[in-house]
Amino acid sequence: MQVSYMSRNNPVSFTEQSAGNYLYAISVPEVSITNTEVIATLNTNNTPVSFLLKGSNASGGRIICNTGLPTTGGMNNLKSPYASLSRQLCWSINSIFYAFCSKVDYTRSVFNNLPAGITAGVNAVAHDRIDTFEVRIKLRNLSDEKINTFDLYEYVRTVYIDNKWKAYFTISDVQPAGINYSNQGTYLNFSNITLEPRSELVITYKLITPDPDDPIHEKINNLISWANYIYASFGQIKITDNDGVHLFWKYRNYVDMMFAARIVS
Repeated sequence: MQVSYMSRNNPVSFTEQSAGNYLYAISVPEVSITNTEVIATLNTNNTPVSFLLKGSNASGGRIICNTGLPTTGGMNNLKSPYASLSRQLCWSINSIFYAFCSKVDYTRSVFNNLPAGITAGVNAVAHDRIDTFEVRIKLRNLSDEKINTFDLYEYVRTVYIDNKWKAYFTISDVQPAGINYSNQGTYLNFSNITLEPRSELVITYKLITPDPDDPIHEKINNLISWANYIYASFGQIKITDNDGVHLFWKYRNYVDMMFAARIVS
């Protein structure tokens, strides 16, 4: 069946690039909907065939609905020479991927300002002395719309010592100046972040390794993921908009712990 795409900003509409203006179906029910984002309609009677329920209509989440049978059509026609048949699975695949789409790109990395002559990556951190390194966060608004007031949490790895959980690293020096945040010792909460369309914001904070004479210093083994690598902290970003709540976790900004190394940052 031939369809027309109504919402070309929705990633599901990218199916047009592979399957064209076709949706596999024997027939589709006539649907009457309100307060939804219609992605595609049937050419013959304009009934929605692909649409998005969101917000209060989806209990605060997002639900992609497709009244055709693209998965069946795609599986039955994988070897068809006609792209409109062989690429029908893209309707289903793009709908699945849409669940992981966000208007905000959130990346994290680790940087240590090493002395000249040290043969190590910029994520190398000394273990046998107090060392300071940076966690760098980059937030990018990928959309053409301003994104208002979302929250970012950065959690420092903790270890159990003296009958309580304590942060292994000490948080220090949050940049840029003026950004709204609170330091709770084991985590940072950045609140009311606003991003203009197609803009980016870089946030950095420093972590300090424990003094070798501190009993917590020897708890490093509890944090190792493999070899000498640990992730010193992990993050969570929470955005609430008309689509509902978007919640993402970010790990694996790996630090290469240099045991018995002499590195000073």
